[in-house]
Amino acid sequence: MMTEPDLSGLSVLLVDDENFSRGIVTRLLRGVGLKEIHEAEDGSKALHLLRNPRYKTDFVIADFNMPVMHGLDMLKAVRMGEENIPRDLPIAMLTGHSDQGLVNMAITLGVNAFLVKPVSARKLNARLIKMMEQSISDSWLKPKEFYASVNVRPVIEDLAIRTELRGTTKIAAPAAEKSGEIIGEVFCPVTEIGEGSVLSRDIVTPDGKIFMHGGTKLTALLLMILIDLDQLGQSIGNVWIDR
Repeated sequence: MMTEPDLSGLSVLLVDDENFSRGIVTRLLRGVGLKEIHEAEDGSKALHLLRNPRYKTDFVIADFNMPVMHGLDMLKAVRMGEENIPRDLPIAMLTGHSDQGLVNMAITLGVNAFLVKPVSARKLNARLIKMMEQSISDSWLKPKEFYASVNVRPVIEDLAIRTELRGTTKIAAPAAEKSGEIIGEVFCPVTEIGEGSVLSRDIVTPDGKIFMHGGTKLTALLLMILIDLDQLGQSIGNVWIDR
């Protein structure tokens, strides 16, 4: 029987403007064995802690919607390596809704995982272990100039307007495609896909945009994101992969 990795020596930075939410996640983190947990109320304060060499940080768990600095702005700053913050720092975004623009922008900025509210101890433990086991290296990072060119403001402003007018936006998921099988491919649940599998068809978002191109080799990181998106209501469910 395999033993689970020991998380007790890891340090996590929890970023959320809601005291109640931070308290819940902190208790869950302690429940899965973490002892060193730092907290920040917004992205700006989180970056201040990440710049401070006194604070060791192995993971960041951050909410999206926060005052002062949005979670996307914080994610972008990390991926740009502001003030020597490690660009490959594993970051999981904490979210309770599945706005497509928000999700796509986080993926563009190199998010490592999504944690769906309400978070359970089991899912939190599994995500932290997966993030720890990933081969995190500069190979998956894009150049700093790429992240600098990404404009997060339209997504943040659009979501704020729609949230104010209609409440939290929910994306209607399309029905999964289940016909037209071609020899040499199989329609497979994302939870059963092995690392190294190759997409035989594009994965398309509910608004008709290509989220992931056919021919993409699915790494452990990409597989984890696909599973997270399915839990967020994106109806990833099953995808076409090469046999």
